Amino acid sequence: MLIQQYVENELAKGNLRGNFKDEDTISVDTEVTAFSNGKLPQQKLVFKRIDSQPGDATEGQEALSQTF
Repeated sequence: MLIQQYVENELAKGNLRGNFKDEDTISVDTEVTAFSNGKLPQQKLVFKRIDSQPGDATEGQEALSQTF
């Protein structure tokens, strides 16, 4: 339930910022950050708006960084 709330909140914020529209298709994926400056690698959620043309995706905001 907690991850679902993060996803819903970040999609709503992206919608309010104008990054996403109601009719957009959004891809949610995870990305692992590299170990740097003494910080351990973290897994974060990445949101991307998918264009209607095949093979053409526009990157959205990296919405949050949360260790799982």
